[in-house]
Amino acid sequence: MYRKLTLSIYLILLCSGLISQNVSPLIWSAAPVNLPEVKPEMKTAGFWIAKHPAPDSLIASPTEINAVNDRTSKANTGLVNILGLDRNISGTTIGNTLSSQIRSLVGRSLVDSEGKKPDAAYWQKVRTTIGLGSLPGKIEVRYGVLVRFSSQRVLPTDDPLYEKTGDVEFDQLQNSGYDFGTAHAIYATSTDGNWCFVQSEASLGWFRTIDIAICSYDELKAYLGTRSMVVITEAKADFWLDRELKTYGGFARMGSSFPMVIPPTPYKPDSGTLPPKESYFTVRIPMRTKSGTCAFNEAYIAKTDAFSGYLPYTARNVLTQAFKLQGHSYGWGDANGDWDCSALMKSLFSVFGFKFPRNGGAQEYAGTKLHSFSNANSREDRKKIIIDKAIPALTMLRMPGHIMLYLGEVDSEPYAFHSVWGYGTPGKNEEDIPMVINKAVVTDLDLGSGSKKGSWLARLTYLIFVK
Repeated sequence: MYRKLTLSIYLILLCSGLISQNVSPLIWSAAPVNLPEVKPEMKTAGFWIAKHPAPDSLIASPTEINAVNDRTSKANTGLVNILGLDRNISGTTIGNTLSSQIRSLVGRSLVDSEGKKPDAAYWQKVRTTIGLGSLPGKIEVRYGVLVRFSSQRVLPTDDPLYEKTGDVEFDQLQNSGYDFGTAHAIYATSTDGNWCFVQSEASLGWFRTIDIAICSYDELKAYLGTRSMVVITEAKADFWLDRELKTYGGFARMGSSFPMVIPPTPYKPDSGTLPPKESYFTVRIPMRTKSGTCAFNEAYIAKTDAFSGYLPYTARNVLTQAFKLQGHSYGWGDANGDWDCSALMKSLFSVFGFKFPRNGGAQEYAGTKLHSFSNANSREDRKKIIIDKAIPALTMLRMPGHIMLYLGEVDSEPYAFHSVWGYGTPGKNEEDIPMVINKAVVTDLDLGSGSKKGSWLARLTYLIFVK
């Protein structure tokens, strides 16, 4: 079975063009569908809500959440206020930033989809596309809004680079992903006009030009400053561009927000269209015109997929929202509109008004550290510390390269919810075999025991209370 699975994965990747015939396949194995020590009832929000001592207590008010956001943004986490950025920036500053990124990538042993290391001609083409030598001395910042979900790239290319041959799930040029309606400051355009280098709320990178609608500072301020907002509470919510709900407008992920149209545009019986459905919010969304500028149109979102304003920050709501993401695919750097571990945390807590940094390392600062683990802590010590100190549904479990949400304990075993690609299990010749999960799941913390990296429990560094 193991050899058949490895061969099947290799053939799928080969047929899809993600690897070449000359690339040896990595050895992966599928994790069990029913993960060890996870009973069926543990895969429901209700199980963990019932165990919580105070699921409906308000943990923090909107004012308190804003204070957490201010503290997080001041902790050098990469979070920025797009409207608060300087309206002009030095071309030298942007040029140095771009050059530094290239140098960092050149210094790594990255390979392309055929297993080849990029040569000097590759990097020269990158520099030419970026236009390092043609940046003006002073850049007047432009502004834009995404008109669909878009991947933010480290370089202006869709072509991937990997840390090792065949590691197709982890494109090192996939920086992040941002949702329909998010705002960005534009610093530069590639020489071919196909890419824009932008400052996003939590990162710098390149978007496809076609995904951005250009708007003025004042237009963006008016759009973002709308007091009545609709917040997406489903994993992914559909938009409809007509009242008949037949023209699809795209999707937005959990935590995205859009201005609500109050009251909705008056219905004219002789207009030939239907009145707004009571079960749908009317919102304002950005659209890209033929000239690339922004036009704001009305769209419709099911009220079952969204909420008027932010949800109250309670444990019940956190768990309810988390389990809406259960089973959704893992996506390194938000690839394909999916979630990696830190993206899941970001989306989940956004529905309450929290603004999280993009990466798990920076998310340590989006709350209060309850405990720092040391190498001296034994397995049993660690479990006891988690159960004694961590607050179910409200505490993140942090380790190098990964972050999880603490759910609670069952029979003195702590459990977590997280988006995870996989874990290691001991194989032959002292080599670990990756066990692929590739989705958001409930697990205990002992998976990975006996592998070179060790279990998640053994690698924990911090407990972070989100408040």
